[in-house]
Parts: sequence; structure tokens; C-alpha cells
Amino acid sequence: NQATQIITEVWKELLGLQTVGIHDDFFELGGDSLLGMEIVARIKRAGIPLTPKHIIEHPTIAQLATAASAPETEVAEQGEVAGPVNITPAMHRFLYERGSPYVHRWNLATLLETKQRIDLPHLELAAKHLLNHHDALRLRLSESEGIWQANNLGFGSSSFVSMVDLSDLSAEEQKKAIEAHSENVQASFNLTYGPMLNLTLFDLGIEQAQKLFFAAHHFILEGLSWTVFWHDLETAYLQLSSGQEIFFPAKTHSFKEWSQALREYARSAELREELSYWLDLPWSAVRCLPTDFPAARKHNTNDSAQEVCATFTEEETDSLLYGSKKSDPQVILAAALAQSLADWTGSETVLFDQFRHGRDALPASIDTSHTTGFFISHNPLVIDLSEGHSPEARLATVQKQFQAVPNKGYGYDLLRCLSGDPEISDKLNSIPRSEVLFNYRGRLTDIFTDSMLFKLSPELSGSVDDPRGISITATHDPRGIRYYPISISADIVNGRLIVKFVYSKNLHSRSTVTELRDAFSEFLRTTSDCHKKQPVRLIRTVAK
Repeated sequence: NQATQIITEVWKELLGLQTVGIHDDFFELGGDSLLGMEIVARIKRAGIPLTPKHIIEHPTIAQLATAASAPETEVAEQGEVAGPVNITPAMHRFLYERGSPYVHRWNLATLLETKQRIDLPHLELAAKHLLNHHDALRLRLSESEGIWQANNLGFGSSSFVSMVDLSDLSAEEQKKAIEAHSENVQASFNLTYGPMLNLTLFDLGIEQAQKLFFAAHHFILEGLSWTVFWHDLETAYLQLSSGQEIFFPAKTHSFKEWSQALREYARSAELREELSYWLDLPWSAVRCLPTDFPAARKHNTNDSAQEVCATFTEEETDSLLYGSKKSDPQVILAAALAQSLADWTGSETVLFDQFRHGRDALPASIDTSHTTGFFISHNPLVIDLSEGHSPEARLATVQKQFQAVPNKGYGYDLLRCLSGDPEISDKLNSIPRSEVLFNYRGRLTDIFTDSMLFKLSPELSGSVDDPRGISITATHDPRGIRYYPISISADIVNGRLIVKFVYSKNLHSRSTVTELRDAFSEFLRTTSDCHKKQPVRLIRTVAK
């Protein structure tokens, strides 16, 4: 039927597969909860009423097509969503626990090139409707006597679109002007007074494509919000260009509604049952990361951040992450990290935080699949590697401990930050704080591939030291303090696994982090050797 055909095509595109069966399990095909959110959003735009809960409970195309006829979500507020917004645990970490006053410049930014001439009035009107439709784009935060409060402004907020005419300048002068504008805009961001969002259209002359600079504070946009924002902006612009009125699909639940539901869940008897799990973990066996230099935490600054990378071929990626149906790719990568941290710290019990998209933290039927906002979560994982020493045994014990974590670990920060019980907060705050962040984002694709309006600017690849490229200046305040000494991200780009290890040169030497990377990579390859004789299960297309 039509639903089956639409779901199948979306799966093939976002999973990067040439063929997929209607009884194949989404998670066994390499899907994860973040990709599931994108799939749900794409399917909903095609008119099929699905929720994120459906893809978890019905992980095959056949099951989804049947479940699509009976959505279970509550109806989201469709009018203006304004007024107080609860501070979420992720906001709490950033505002209270980093120990840094430099909170205003913490942004996402990019530079696009237009595929057709953009009409400024149409862009401004499309952006205005977007601002009204996506309530978190109007978020503001204020601080008084050490207490932060958040608030959604009402409709009628000021425009975040402008145009700069650079047509009379030389190419080199245009490059410098765009870079200077990028710096000035990002330096002007302010959580309390705004702006927190900017679109600037650059006119480089009639014979050249226009450039579009974009910047937004993390508190109003994260990864999935990025896709939602650009899809709806383009939809509105194209509707105006064809003489139509702007029409958006019905809103999913707002960030304000979601944050309120988080607070209520954090104070429920159901969640308090998780407290014993968190308190009984072997925290005392966790050791601090060794450091190479005697620098204090305040020296772990954004401008001291460096990185080393591990890159794997497409064939290696398939073998490493998809060669066995028994393990989730995130579990395999977490096992590699756990083993390499154990080797480094000298303890078989290790601690790291997982970075998650957070939209599935609530057991209730709250649908945020097409909502912008700061939904992310940091969930601790304590891994005990004392059982077995072979790669297979290590992987099995990590998988077992992953499965033992209640509700993916969301309860830890909810209880710690939002329970309203000082005794619970004190107990959890006395637990060792993770020094390592692990972020598996899965497959990253270029969302502008199918855009009729924009593409990534080819000059954006240039660095500060590359005179040919345009450099978008630091998105994070250089003086800001990083939360974690070591931050690790794992992405699949064009079918290749890329793992980045970000560290502070004030705390660790490059050689130390290179050794950590090499130990991580070696564990992955050793694990792959256990099943390398099995045929690769999936035929993958190159991501768009």
C-alpha cells in the first residue's frame, strides 16, 4: 500500500540502502534513535501519522505501516506558545556547572551558497512565519542573583534577516567582509536581550551566486532542529515564490511543553525507583584521567582545544559496525572507548557520558519530531570490564551493561537536576563527574542535497590559514571553559566512520591522545576480526 511504499523509500534513503525488506528490523539495519526521529519527521511530512514511539515499538516497515493508522500522541498546542520555560538538565549543566561566565557565544554557524537568486522580502516573510511557528526560536534567558530563568517571547519578535551588499568589492575584500561579519554577529549574541539567531544574505554581484550566513545559539537549535529549520524555511519561501500563502503542518509538542513534562516526570514515583540503580554503581572504582600538564580546570578552554582523528574506509566501516547482527554500533564503539580508557587509567571500571538527542527521554506520548529546541541529554555510563578479557567477552559485557541502564540513562540528570528533592540532588552530585564525553551521531548527510535554494558554500572548507577559503570564526567563545577534558564524536560520513578526539593542549599532549585514538582503533579492528569472514550484510549507497 501507499504507506508501505513511502516508508520503504524513506528508509532506503536515510539508511543508505539500495534494498530493504518490509520485515527487516530498523535497528539491525544500523538505525538508531536519532535517525529514527528524522525518519518519523520525513514520513509525517508525507502525510502518514507516525510518532517516535512507533518506530521503537514497531521496528519493521510492515509493522509501521499498520501502526500508522492509530497515532497515540496528545494534541500539541497550535497557537502562540509564550511564557516561562523550565531549565532542562542540559541547560543546567551549561549555565551552572561549567564554571564559565561566557555563555552567550555557543553557536551553530555555516555559510551557504544560493542555487537561485533569493528575494529578500520573501526570505524575511518566510523567516517571520518560521519564528512564529517554532516557539523555541524566540527563547530568552535571564540571570538574577545566580539563578537562571528561561522565557519564550510572544509573536512579533524582531526579524533575524538582513542583507549586505558587497557587489562593489573585490573577491578578497568580499572574503574579508564575510569573515568580519561572521565574527561581529556571533560576538553580538546575548541570551537575555538577543539576538540568538541570524540570517545574512550577501550580494556579491549579479554574475555571482549570493551567500547566506547563518548562526544560532545552541539553546534554540541542535542537530535534528537544524534539519527542521531549513526544511520549513525553504517550504515557506517556495510557497511565497509561487504565489501561495504560507502553510506549515500541525505543530508537534513545543520545547516548552517538553521541558514541563520533563519536570513532572523527574518528580514522579516511577523515576525515583531508578535512584538505587545509580547509587549502587561502582563509582569508587572509577579513576580520574591522567594529565600531562598540571593545569587547573579553568585552563580547559575552547581556544585550547585540539583534535586527532581516526578514519576508516567504507569496507572497514561495514565490517566494524555492521558485520554482526548481535551488537548495536553504539555498543561496539562504546566498548572500544571503555577498553582504551581502562588501559589509560589502569582501572577496569571506567566512566564516560553519552551525548544523546534527548527527545525520547519521556515515556509519555510526547512528539517533538518536528520541533526546534535544545533537547540534548548527557547520560553517564559506568562500565566494569573485569569479566573476561577477549574482545568478544569485552563486547558482551558492555552490551549487557548497556541493556541494564534504565530508560537509556535519562533518569540520572533528571533526578539530579529536576527532582525537587535536595537529598536526592546531593547524593547524585557527590558521585564522580565524568571527564569524557562520547557522542555517536550515526550517519551524517548533507541536508541541502535536495534543496532548491541552497548548498554548502564550497569556500567554507578553508581554514583561517587558507587564503582561498572563507573561515567562519569561532562558534564557541574562546574564553569559555569546556565541560569535558576529552570529547569524542563518531560519525559516518559518505559511508566512512570518522572518530574525532578533542582535547585541551593545556591538559594533555597530542601524543597521549594519539595513543588513546590508536588503542580505540585497534580494539575496533580486533573485534572486527572475530567476524570478518562473514559476508557484509548490507549494500550501501554513498550518502548524498
